[in-house]
Amino acid sequence: MSFQWPWHFDFPPFFTIQPNLLTREKQLQAWGQLVIDYCQFNKIFIIDVVEYRRSELFCNLKLSRNLDEEGIQAVFDYLEKQKHIEWTDSSKKRCHIFWRRVDEWAQLLHDWGVSSGLVGTVLTFADIVEDESNRNESFYNLDQDVLVKALTVLEQKGKAVLIDIGGVKGGVHNLLVQNFVNDNDFIKEGDEVLIYCDPDNIVAVTVKRGMAINMKSGALRHEFLIGKRYGTKLSATAGSIYALRPFPAIWTKVLKRHTQILYGQEVSMIINLLDIVPGDIVCESGTGSGSLTHGLAVAVGAHGKVYTHDIEEPQVKKIETEAKAHGFSDRIIPALRDVTQAGFQVQGQCSAVFLDLPAPCLAVANAIAAFDRSRVSRLVSFSPCVEQAQDLCATLSEYDFINIRTIELIGTTYKAETPIIYDISDMEKSKSSRKTIRRNAQNEIISANESATQYNDKKTSALIASPDKQPSHAGFLTSATLLSR
Repeated sequence: MSFQWPWHFDFPPFFTIQPNLLTREKQLQAWGQLVIDYCQFNKIFIIDVVEYRRSELFCNLKLSRNLDEEGIQAVFDYLEKQKHIEWTDSSKKRCHIFWRRVDEWAQLLHDWGVSSGLVGTVLTFADIVEDESNRNESFYNLDQDVLVKALTVLEQKGKAVLIDIGGVKGGVHNLLVQNFVNDNDFIKEGDEVLIYCDPDNIVAVTVKRGMAINMKSGALRHEFLIGKRYGTKLSATAGSIYALRPFPAIWTKVLKRHTQILYGQEVSMIINLLDIVPGDIVCESGTGSGSLTHGLAVAVGAHGKVYTHDIEEPQVKKIETEAKAHGFSDRIIPALRDVTQAGFQVQGQCSAVFLDLPAPCLAVANAIAAFDRSRVSRLVSFSPCVEQAQDLCATLSEYDFINIRTIELIGTTYKAETPIIYDISDMEKSKSSRKTIRRNAQNEIISANESATQYNDKKTSALIASPDKQPSHAGFLTSATLLSR
């Protein structure tokens, strides 16, 4: 469902503030109502005036008309007089937008508390605006500053009391931050956000007021992210960016390359070969960058486990920190361990094992010990060279594995293009003639004296790699099945 624009938004004079006082007052009233309705529909609580000057709210591309800066300021001055906004800075560039006035929010919250039987109970901010049971309430994901103002009104009326919990006024601040598990629609302070400039420029930031990020598209202050919906297109100082929620496929692209990394296409193939379903217990050896570990954690679901092992302590500490920050602390269990010597953390429990080791054949026996032998189990190993894969296949055969397969990883995405190729006679023609030929060919226009055969001879279909640079590396995936006993 998209926002329904009022009829006067397609009326050109609406974008010019009228000099007649009576007409001007009605026009500002219409603009003010449009701003309120737009913000309510999109659940916008904070507006940066400079940023919104170029937004669809004040620009009608169909009419090629927009409200100028003076007109926009007049609209916000009107909204301030009606107590629908409150400036957060002295320069009047950023404000809280109240599509309900603070006293209206206060009354709405009080009525909700009474009807829900919550009178006399203690609630945190998160209980009110982030609880899933309140998703259909208009105050769901309400900006915390607006929430505090509304609760302060209730406190002044003796209908609520703001208390300190852990030194924070009014309850627990940001109890539920955005991570790989939570699916909040709006960005809050403390959330981890992926800033997308282009496929080769993606940056992960933890939103914090007062901070700024510099990237290919310019600088962006973190305050501009707060209150925005995930997926929103935003303007930086030198271009546009998208604010995306964390997800393993994109997270892989922002990882620092301390080790050889498994990319998205390889991770998806590995998860497919492991036959993982929600609730599975999976063992991984060779944590590395944690790219695959994140994908496995999503695949096993809330009730599954990923036991990951590495012999490098920095990698183990890194994945432990990331698991906690990304909401996977109950799914990802890292260990500093050489599985070829000490075996895996679990015995007789897992349904799948992934190996990324210099000598995977030395870990096969310990992998079998980790398998739940009451069910069919899968083993997958990544090898950078074919000799290593051959040794592993021989070892798997010795341990009675079946369906042993090895595939080479050469993942490339192609697109079809039909470039125009000119013959010698074309090249001898004048410059203006060549332009005409090129334009006609692109529009598939064939002159009367040129046969379809001649025209087709000048066009050659081809598949080309797209994008030009596709991160990958040579390697082999070996998969095998161990039957139950």
